[in-house]
Amino acid sequence: MEKLHLEIMSYQCEIKLKFQGDKIKLIDDLRNSVENTGGTFSGDYTSGSVQGTSPFEYNFEYLFTSGHLNINIVEKPFYVSCDFIEEKLIEVLSEYKWNILFKVFIKK
Repeated sequence: MEKLHLEIMSYQCEIKLKFQGDKIKLIDDLRNSVENTGGTFSGDYTSGSVQGTSPFEYNFEYLFTSGHLNINIVEKPFYVSCDFIEEKLIEVLSEYKWNILFKVFIKK
C-alpha cells in the first residue's frame, strides 16, 4: 500500500517595516543565505522574490518603497504563523544594528 504524503501549505502574510538601513548589505546577505541553502533568489536592491525549502518550504517577495521594506509571504507551512515570521524578522534585522523603525509590534 502506498503512503499518502500530504503537505498543507498556508498563504499570504504581509509585513511592512519602516527601513532606514543598508539595503545593499541586507539583500546581499539574503541572496547568499538563500543560495547557500539551495534556494532561488531572483531580484535586485529594489524588489525580488525568494523560494526555498530550508528549514521548511517558503516563497516570498520583497519591495523597498519610500523608506519601507514590504514583505509578502506567498507560501509557508500552515503551522508557521504570520506573527512568528514577523517576530523572527524583527529579531534578525535588529541583530544587524541598523536604524530600523518598526511599524509592526515588538514584544519586549
